[in-house]
Amino acid sequence: MARSNRARPDHERRHRAISSGILAETLLDLGRLDEACAAWTTFLDDHAHLRCGRADAAITLMRTRLRPHARVPAAAALLNRSTADRLRTA
Repeated sequence: MARSNRARPDHERRHRAISSGILAETLLDLGRLDEACAAWTTFLDDHAHLRCGRADAAITLMRTRLRPHARVPAAAALLNRSTADRLRTA
């Protein structure tokens, strides 16, 4: 999935965002928190340019999945960033 996302053209931002979210969930399920956080960072980078209900729902899921890891700096940064992004778009 990561290789596929890197090959996607810039105009396929929505697909890349959704794929990054799915990849992050899979990595977290495998216990690879740092890599999951990197994938969610890519997701949030793309999400900032989208208006998509599915991507918005993925943020809620990301926050739920990362909350138990809130003491890990990378997870805390994503939780903070996703809250700030929500406030900007509200």
